[in-house]
Amino acid sequence: MSNGTEQDARIALLDYYGSLARHWATVLLAVAVTFYSVVQVRKAIGNDWLFSFTLTMIAAGAVYAFLRMFTLGKYCELALDTKVRPLGEGTCVSQMLHGMHHSLRTDRTLKHLDKLGDFKGFLCWTLGWACIWFFFAAAATFGFSLMGSLQEVITRLLKWPCIALVLAAAVVIFLGLVYGFTRIRPKRFQGEIRTHGG
Repeated sequence: MSNGTEQDARIALLDYYGSLARHWATVLLAVAVTFYSVVQVRKAIGNDWLFSFTLTMIAAGAVYAFLRMFTLGKYCELALDTKVRPLGEGTCVSQMLHGMHHSLRTDRTLKHLDKLGDFKGFLCWTLGWACIWFFFAAAATFGFSLMGSLQEVITRLLKWPCIALVLAAAVVIFLGLVYGFTRIRPKRFQGEIRTHGG
């Protein structure tokens, strides 16, 4: 690959990932507007469980959008990084993209953040937040408090064994989702930008 061709590939990828990062910035702004709107109509919602669940999912969406924007920003940095070299076969853009993916996945944290772009990663993220909400909503409903003494918590759990099982199930499902997320394997590189999008 000639220097001119490599530069053109870097510019194309910078434009592509830059547009995706701007997309997620717009999503983040939309989530902020949604949060404000939901807070304004709290009385109309009425149900505290529904209201808290809605806010939890909005918070999950906000953090998700921020993390996607951050990861795509890293891709923009990699497009400009001269240490990143083209790898593999195919078009100039696909070789450059392969080199960027290789560089990104050498970083343990960024490798996991990149998995959020995969549908399985998004699903684990969403269900994980739902489990967290369910755990705290159920605990609050039955009078459990994080500020309560351990003896008080154990007494309540013994008094309500079914609730203890439900809370334990929420914790187990959450841990299973976390484990499943860490086991997601990145898709094998196929040289197509669309498979590694936002």
